[in-house]
Amino acid sequence: MATPPFGHVHPDGRIPDERRRQPRLYLSLPITVLAATADRDLVACGTRLDNLSAGGIYVRLPWPLVLGSPFIARLSAVARPGRRALRVALGGDVLRVEPRRNHRYGTALVITWQHAV
Repeated sequence: MATPPFGHVHPDGRIPDERRRQPRLYLSLPITVLAATADRDLVACGTRLDNLSAGGIYVRLPWPLVLGSPFIARLSAVARPGRRALRVALGGDVLRVEPRRNHRYGTALVITWQHAV
């Protein structure tokens, strides 16, 4: 958690201007996202996970997605070399899209369901 400016913390423990309500895991795992772009094209994009929480994920994509539109993603993780990868299907809605450097878009996705595949 970041240090609050001037030592100020809300009574509920949140840091001012902090959108995060849940702790984050910063993991660079392969993920494939299927969603609608701002041009209403349905696209699938392989990328890397920036971070993950109990309620959502944050990824960088080459196209802006439509706010509020549904998405489906497949996340793969390997605990140890030589072991079978754990694959999880995730679904939910696009919460936030932020322009980033190199023509990428930071995209916050709210998870509403998940299923091990």
